[in-house]
Amino acid sequence: MCASPRRLLVVMLALGLSGLARADDALTLPRGVGRVRVKPIYSFFSQRWDQDGKAELVTHDLDNRALNSEVFPDVAILERLYGMQARSLTLGVSHVQSKVQVMVLAAAAEYGLTDRVTVGVIVPVVHARHSLTRLELDPVTTCSQTRCGLGQNLGDTNIAVEDSKYLPLDHDKDPTTKLLQPLTRDDVQTILADDLSYDRLADWSGTGIGDIEVGLKVRLLRVGWWTSAIQAGVRLPTGRVDDPDNLLDLGFGDGQTDIGLYWQNDLAPLSRLRINATLRYTAQLPDHERKRVPPSASVPLAKPEDAEDVWRDLGDIFEAELLVAYQPLDLLTPFVRYNMTLKGRDNVQGNLGLSYQALIDETALGNHTLEVGLTFSTVPLVQRERFFLPLDATLTYARSVGGINNAPIANTLALELAGYFKVL
Repeated sequence: MCASPRRLLVVMLALGLSGLARADDALTLPRGVGRVRVKPIYSFFSQRWDQDGKAELVTHDLDNRALNSEVFPDVAILERLYGMQARSLTLGVSHVQSKVQVMVLAAAAEYGLTDRVTVGVIVPVVHARHSLTRLELDPVTTCSQTRCGLGQNLGDTNIAVEDSKYLPLDHDKDPTTKLLQPLTRDDVQTILADDLSYDRLADWSGTGIGDIEVGLKVRLLRVGWWTSAIQAGVRLPTGRVDDPDNLLDLGFGDGQTDIGLYWQNDLAPLSRLRINATLRYTAQLPDHERKRVPPSASVPLAKPEDAEDVWRDLGDIFEAELLVAYQPLDLLTPFVRYNMTLKGRDNVQGNLGLSYQALIDETALGNHTLEVGLTFSTVPLVQRERFFLPLDATLTYARSVGGINNAPIANTLALELAGYFKVL
């Protein structure tokens, strides 16, 4: 479901976490020149932006949640058997909090076919960890018509309707009988696994290849202090997708192919000042993927029988970016960058008559990121024949400063190393 924390890593990758493709300029490599770039990226977050643009936990749908029949639908059967109000029976109140840490090692190789055309490929290797910082259950120890806890059936009754493994605490309605013991955290984990076929909630980590990108950049023009280029690329579905049976795992890709087209413009009104304005459009092509379909986007769980290979058309992504760089010294260039990302709403269809709208709501994502960085380059020294190795090193820090619909409030540190060489 779109509101699940498992989707947040995919969103981050779509926003360019592995994005060596997010070039800072409209320049192309000279003919016959190659460039290799390596970019380790570390990002962490425990919050996301909700549909109103306010910060909430990534586990919002699981935290401080009354575990009633809205979350565990089979509880409604006991409510009907005992003539109780809807959503009055509860397993307790859950408290689930977590932290996501992501390390991406992205490598890119580029080559100048001509002075105006550069081709390249990007391969990201992703290591992600989703750690639980809190996993508790507040049991409900009382029982009334409006709110009643559940306990385990100890097998000491002959009442036919009490064949269930779990019962209301005062199932026999006898005031002289002691109430059942309320369920514990481990009991709820067992119900999650046995009744709904989910993995038990626990720390998760994984390592694998992300979505590989191939593309080219073409310089359109260079007139005075204006340089313009277009960049086109394809992102291939090589990264693992999330497991629908694990609530905390993280996918390294969406499982479908993306086609991107970027327009980059460099403005250099002063010799040491550069302004880059870039527009990006990414079309996410339709595909099929197996999903659990919950009753609504705010409900964290779905029955195992409500799983289907749905048809999806993920919303296209539009980005606008502005970078201002000033070079006070020949070797050092500090810069600041603003990025706005807007993603359209997903379209999901199926054949089983399930509540597919739950996979559509809250998918029109928005995100605003500010980034500061510093580039050290030996290229000016090489040009003056005072150094032999042309290298760039760029250190950046970025943070999401606003957004909607589950965009992660991430802090991201990155170090990009780039080396240039002549290809024979």
